[in-house]
This record gives sequence, structure tokens and C-alpha cells, in this order.
Amino acid sequence: MQEHRQELVDQHPEWAEQTQTDILAGTVRIGMTQEQVLASLGNPYDVNRSVGSWGVHEQWIYGYYQQDYTFTPSLYLYIEDGILTSFQD
Repeated sequence: MQEHRQELVDQHPEWAEQTQTDILAGTVRIGMTQEQVLASLGNPYDVNRSVGSWGVHEQWIYGYYQQDYTFTPSLYLYIEDGILTSFQD
């Protein structure tokens, strides 16, 4: 995963230095684009999507698998019109 993060950062020199640092550390920050979030954390386990006159709102769910292969959610990201606007951990 770290090599993949580095490749993506190298492909986007226009990203702010702090954003690049966050991606390489595998963390997110409010204001990141969904492309930057994906570069940092990879694909979410699940996405809940709402579309309305206000725009597109998505809840991205991240977590981990336990030894019995059950999924435990541990991070919820909220994306509005392609931008990370809030999260719960």
C-alpha cells in the first residue's frame, strides 16, 4: 500500500505538501478530494449514497476484519460533491 501511495503522490505534484504528507501517512484531512482519500486509505468497505437537489452525499465506511471474518466498521467518512467534509472514528 505504501508504494501505491508514493506512486499516486508522485503523479500529482500539484497536491499541497500537507496533503501529500497525509496520504503517505495513510491519514485524511477535511477538504481532501475523494481521489486523495482513495490514495490515502484505499477503497472503502461500503458506500452509502444520497442524491438530491442539494448535491451528492456519500458515507464511506472503513474498518477491519476480525479473526472470524466479520467486518467491524471503525471509520465513517462523509463526502459531499467529491470533497471530504466530515468523519467519525
